[in-house]
Amino acid sequence: SDFKSSDSHTTNAGLEMVYADELSTNILDARLIVSENDDETNESHSVRLSRHRMRENPTDFTYLSGLWEGNDELALDYRILLALGLGRYFIDTSRSKLGVVLGFQDLTEEDSLGETTESLEGLGVVTYKLWDFQATDLEIITAVRMYPGITESGRFRSDADLTLKWEVVEDLDLSLTAFGSYDNQTSRDG
Repeated sequence: SDFKSSDSHTTNAGLEMVYADELSTNILDARLIVSENDDETNESHSVRLSRHRMRENPTDFTYLSGLWEGNDELALDYRILLALGLGRYFIDTSRSKLGVVLGFQDLTEEDSLGETTESLEGLGVVTYKLWDFQATDLEIITAVRMYPGITESGRFRSDADLTLKWEVVEDLDLSLTAFGSYDNQTSRDG
């Protein structure tokens, strides 16, 4: 049997910064992935800034988010999003939190062929966080985001992630994240 070795590797880098006070939570999340396989290099990057601002009812909040991303494998030079929504925490205890956001977002994207798309999308986000800061300083966070097209009828995008965070030393976390995304209409669809 013949074996062919391949020269492939993937480099991941990520950053998350959180500032929270009594009325709001502000999150900056950045991710860079570079995959090299033989003679091909693909890059995926994203920067998301989001803000949850509590309303009069402590379970309700407004959601504001901005995103800039690109993905060579999807032939996406850039995507810029500005989202606005209303959210509610259905579970908010000392050990877990379940939140849902519904809203709209403005989308501008350019593919590798130079074609620009501008559209309005719906926004649905479900997040669940579970933590134990007493014994292990461990946190599990999952999020599913859905973006049905409004002005682009038939388009549907979504993404999801699952993060396991462990506080190594005070205010320094080690995290492991698995994520995926889906778009039923990319420029590589033909």
